[in-house]
Parts: sequence; C-alpha cells; structure tokens
Amino acid sequence: MQAPIDMKSFEDTVFEWFKKSTGIEAIWRHQAAPQLPYPFGSLSIISGPDPYAPQWETRTEEVAPDWEPSTDYAVGDLVMNDFPAKTYQCTTAGQSAASGGPTGTGSGIVDGSCVWDYYANEGREIKTTVCVPCRFSVSCQAYVEDPDSRDPTKDARAYIAVAQSALSLPSYLDRFRRANISVIRAGPVQNINEAIGSGFISRANVDVQFGATLSLEEFGTFIEKVELKSEGFPNGLNVDIIIGGS
Repeated sequence: MQAPIDMKSFEDTVFEWFKKSTGIEAIWRHQAAPQLPYPFGSLSIISGPDPYAPQWETRTEEVAPDWEPSTDYAVGDLVMNDFPAKTYQCTTAGQSAASGGPTGTGSGIVDGSCVWDYYANEGREIKTTVCVPCRFSVSCQAYVEDPDSRDPTKDARAYIAVAQSALSLPSYLDRFRRANISVIRAGPVQNINEAIGSGFISRANVDVQFGATLSLEEFGTFIEKVELKSEGFPNGLNVDIIIGGS
C-alpha cells in the first residue's frame, strides 16, 4: 500500500520527471497568453482522480514525551506526567519547574513559568487517516517551431519519446517510488502537428497513467476544483488541471 500524498507533491514529481527527461526548460503553466518561446512543454491532468481500490485507513499512535524539569516549553507542546499517566498541553510558554510538573485534570496549571491545561487521560493519541488509492492520466506535450524530422531538436516527437523512455529507467522509477507514486502505463507517442498562421509547428503528446493514494480530505479538496458534468464522462468529472512549476 502506498502512503498518502498531497496533490502538490504529485504535480511537482511529474513536473520534475518531464522537465529533466526532455531537457525542456519552459513548461507552459496555464496555456494562456503570452505563449512561451519554443521549444516548450505542457502538462495537464486529463482524467482522475479515479478511485480503483477500496478505501483503507492508516493509524498512527503518538505518545507524548515525559515531562522534564527545568525545560523550555512552547505553546502547544504536549507532555505526559502524573500518576496514572495524563497528557497536558502547554498554553503559556516558559520554563518548567525544577520538580513536580503538571498534575490533575484542571486548566491553568502553573509549572515554573509554564502554564498547562489537562489534555487527555492517557499519554497516547491515535490518529486515523482514510486513504483513497487513485489513478490519474496526464497529457504530456511538446511544441517545437520550424519542424524538421531529420533534426531531433526540431521534432517534438523526439522530446516526448525521451520522456516516455525515461519512465522505465531505474533512476526515475526510484524517484516516483520515493514520492509514493506508481507509473501504471504510458500510451504511444502521438504526432499532432498543427498549423500556426502561415506555418506549422511540431507538436507531440503522450498520455501517462499514474497511481497515487490521497487522503480522503485531499481527495475532496481536489474534486472541488473539478467541473462536474452529467454527460460524456463515466465518472461525472470533466478534468483539465494544468500542472506547472512554481
């Protein structure tokens, strides 16, 4: 099972792969004027997040550290003290007393120059995260001016083919793995040259499907960005989220 990630981490990792593998410095972020100088690339999520497996939960147990004498504490710090063990939260920063520490179940407990509130009846806290394994399809495109199929730097297909090949290299696969992203499949390189004014530009595309797990909260936040439609989309989602650098 993959650990949950946030969408920014997903987008940044995909962006880094595409930029480094193609060598294209300019990635058109919002596909709006002004257009970038050639050659440039673009990335957009064209489908997803498509949940493909049952939701599952991760549970982490956090244990508050023992209270320490003559120690500086900041607001929000948690400590465990008293018997039986109780957890206290610092509400006024300061230095704890030389002995004793917070006790009882009240609030405003003075301890040296610190003030504590009773927080919990045990020194442990269980945090649960609901996780949603998802698939995302990303459209990856390159644009080159004055196309010439005899010169790889003048053929957008060459840039896209390099990016596609990089997905199978151990170095890039390891980067995705460390980011908790899986590469599911890459489609064929598509030649989509187009006329611009009186000339042509070389334009190529490959659609790549990635897998990543989102927390339920992150999943919901991303869905809020997506325009909902009832026709033409099996999942009811019309997705066109542009990925770009910061």
